[in-house]
Amino acid sequence: MSKTPKLLPARGRGRPSKPTDERLELVQARFPLPMIEAIDALCEARLDKPGRSAMIRELVAFGLKHMRPKR
Repeated sequence: MSKTPKLLPARGRGRPSKPTDERLELVQARFPLPMIEAIDALCEARLDKPGRSAMIRELVAFGLKHMRPKR
């Protein structure tokens, strides 16, 4: 008598998705070299040494927070 193969439960594909408020959207941008060097200098000056993309996100968030609404 032959053994019947055990059926394993189907697994989901890949890592589970994050909640909507934690998802990051890919945005590509080009910056002049002096601006990239300034961003890298800011990264090096910080104690936690964030990556370039994290620093750019922080700078954009800071700029948006401190924008004055147009009249």
